[in-house]
Amino acid sequence: MASTRIRCFDIISYLKKHGTNTGLYSICKKYDIVIFQKSFNEKHYRLARKLRARCTRIVLDINVNYFEKTGETLQVTEKHIEALHRFLELTDTIFTSSSYLAEIAGKYHPDVHYIPEHVSTSGSYPPRKLNDPVKLVYCGYAIKADSVLLIKDVLRKLAESYNIELMFVCEKDPQLDLPVKASFIKYDHNKLAEILRQGDIKIAPRKLDNSYDLGHSFTKIGYPMSVGLPVVASPVPSYKGSPAMIAESPEDWFDHISFLINTPEEYTKLSGEGILFVKEHYSIDKIGGIYKELFEKVINA
Repeated sequence: MASTRIRCFDIISYLKKHGTNTGLYSICKKYDIVIFQKSFNEKHYRLARKLRARCTRIVLDINVNYFEKTGETLQVTEKHIEALHRFLELTDTIFTSSSYLAEIAGKYHPDVHYIPEHVSTSGSYPPRKLNDPVKLVYCGYAIKADSVLLIKDVLRKLAESYNIELMFVCEKDPQLDLPVKASFIKYDHNKLAEILRQGDIKIAPRKLDNSYDLGHSFTKIGYPMSVGLPVVASPVPSYKGSPAMIAESPEDWFDHISFLINTPEEYTKLSGEGILFVKEHYSIDKIGGIYKELFEKVINA
């Protein structure tokens, strides 16, 4: 999973390069800290209990709101919530992927820290200029691509005024019924910057009437933003405060996308601002440094 690569494998590589003895868990080794990355079922509970008996610090790293459930969502069940709260009894520290999740977790545990997910495409790119047709980009899992249908009427209205196309970057073609031309590029993390630079505007519509979707991290818009794509997005808490244009209504969606198409100088300005924002706040050096600082605090607590 992408979250495991970002919050586990990439961080292990960074920490090894910077003098921290770390790696994937082995039953043969003794550890000061063991991190359970979104893992809290019965077998993880039993392991955590054994580790606690050896004075090992237990950290739960989590990027989904399994702490509580509000609204309708199939991604979180009562079984998830029950298992998580049982695991919290053995947990010394919680790491979350968004400040919203940190706030929720803080209601149930005294030691919670927000660690953003780093954006591996963060680097130096020239600001973008619009293509013709203008390509709106969805990047993510195909099973979640139906979130684009939330703005189906907006897309229809935009297609009446502009030459637009919807570009899906997923592990497979989501094959949605849309009122605009759509294309598909298979997701390849090693070529992600090159792929995303083929688009123009990242769109991130999302239902926000439930506790699962509210907890999403910055990452979904961070990757496109990092390579120069201006972003129009629903008001996910982790998106606010960034250069993303937040759309609270269908009218906002139409107006924001139209603004970017009609004012190329503002489009290019926002493209450059996004690149600098991600580079400053979400580079591997920035996020890796946060992990190193927090590990020292956990060990010395």
